[in-house]
Amino acid sequence: GRITGLSTEKDARAEVDIGGQMGAHTPFAVSGQISPLSDDLFVDLRLALDNVELSPFTPYSVRFLGYGVDRGKLGLQVDYHIENRQLKAGNVVLLDQFFLGGKVNSEDAVHLPLKLALALLRDRQGKIKVDVPVEGDLDDPEFKVAGAVLRVLRNLVVKVAASPFSALASLVGSEESLDSVPFA
Repeated sequence: GRITGLSTEKDARAEVDIGGQMGAHTPFAVSGQISPLSDDLFVDLRLALDNVELSPFTPYSVRFLGYGVDRGKLGLQVDYHIENRQLKAGNVVLLDQFFLGGKVNSEDAVHLPLKLALALLRDRQGKIKVDVPVEGDLDDPEFKVAGAVLRVLRNLVVKVAASPFSALASLVGSEESLDSVPFA
């Protein structure tokens, strides 16, 4: 990879182009522009990660989700843009054949109907695609990126579990509610 054009000049932006492979089957790429040395932080980066095996993350999923990972792979694309201390980020997560194992007691685990939400989000090919946009002011002491992402994901799980028929309607491309079916 390479980073070219690093400078402390106000409007200078460095080009980032880094790529590689983690393990035997996980390619990644980072590209975009940054200006980390100037007084006015600028970031416009994209990270793409493909084919991450999720079973090694079982210790974390047991602790924070209350379930082990049975199987699955992760694809991730994040786009972060910071300009004038304002963050606009897109986080697209693709889970392929992701299934949780048995329930495990953990004090740190979230108390959400995760298996139900995953089942409702999964398409016919066994894939789950979640788009998590995040925006905020970096000078706001209440704003934290990780907290914002986790709140969006938690709200998504609660929404899907509370209104599964709406989620099913969106999966088939219908704008009608499927919570009732009229018939003669």
